[in-house]
Amino acid sequence: MSNIDVSKKLFEAQDPDERIILVVRKHKLVLATSFIGAILISIIILVFYFLMTQTEIFATEQAQAIAVVIISLAFLYVLLFSFSAWLIKYLDILILTSKRLVVISQNGLFRRSISTLDLSTIQDVAVDQKGIFETFLNFGKVTVQTAGEMPNFVYKGVGKPCEIQDAVMDAKELYINHQNNISSNIIRDSQNP
Repeated sequence: MSNIDVSKKLFEAQDPDERIILVVRKHKLVLATSFIGAILISIIILVFYFLMTQTEIFATEQAQAIAVVIISLAFLYVLLFSFSAWLIKYLDILILTSKRLVVISQNGLFRRSISTLDLSTIQDVAVDQKGIFETFLNFGKVTVQTAGEMPNFVYKGVGKPCEIQDAVMDAKELYINHQNNISSNIIRDSQNP
């Protein structure tokens, strides 16, 4: 599958002459946090189960069977919750094209919002990395400041934020230069009938 085919699935409103420059998902550590949390909770459940089996409450087979069912349901819940948390983070996507910046935010399993920003309205792109993990593992928050009434675009937990910042600013510059060339050609053509 080519990049254009994949990007069409992510971004249906793409113009035919619009090319994808960058598709960004969350950093791998940000994606893994839900599974790390699930592992820690599972360890706590197992420790609790083994401590409870040492008491007299679980001396009968019926009590042990009930405990196994409860523990199994707890594991199933933790697994489903961690998978859905991972999926929501995985489906958050930032797409940079030759004409615009698109942020697809998955706000729940069945709730998604898509924000589009024309490259000419971008004023500045800021990068924020807080703490030792974000600094050493090179991930953080990218904030795209816009002109006008539109709110800033904020994309958190992204890897290599400085490279994204450079790519957005370079794409903006190319877009503006391209628009200036088109308008100067139109003016030239209208003056020379």
